Amino acid sequence: AELNLVDGKYEQAALFASQALACKSPTPYALRTRAIAYHNLHRYGEAIKDMDTFLASNGGIGDTRMKWLMIKAGMLEDAKRFDEAIAVIKEVQGMRWTDDIALKEAKCYAKAGKNKEAIDVLSTIIAKNPEDEFAFSERAKVRVSAKQYKEALKDFNKSLELAPLAQTFRDRAALYEILGMKVEAKRDRDKAEEP
Repeated sequence: AELNLVDGKYEQAALFASQALACKSPTPYALRTRAIAYHNLHRYGEAIKDMDTFLASNGGIGDTRMKWLMIKAGMLEDAKRFDEAIAVIKEVQGMRWTDDIALKEAKCYAKAGKNKEAIDVLSTIIAKNPEDEFAFSERAKVRVSAKQYKEALKDFNKSLELAPLAQTFRDRAALYEILGMKVEAKRDRDKAEEP
């Protein structure tokens, strides 16, 4: 099952994991393997059920448990069950807060159309780490969605000041287009293509 999972043969991985679970003394890791296989097959309900059973029986402790919980959060996010995904992410943050986990929370809020909550989380990241160019860029994108164009432009500018990344130039160019600033948009698209 594990080898098929690595090879991207998710149907086979799920089949072998199910056979492993039918053994006299099944390993709980077969649940985790089948959950991941189901997730890759877009069978989210089954994946989440298996992951819940795995976490209840043998979900590890510390960093290992955090890893499995974040995989479950990803499954919930892909299933568009954003509120549940956010609840799991908050559980992980209660164990240890990191920028990366907070970014996942902000993205879930944004996907759920909860722009204010996403902006609040990203603002917390920026308050803790004022040189996190990615948090500025992400907050700018959420602000564009919320039609907060002036604030979005400030965030894109700060992100580019910290790290002049091609994707951020493209994102700011899209904002310039919205604002009718064609010259600035072209300039940013040109910068994004520079080697």
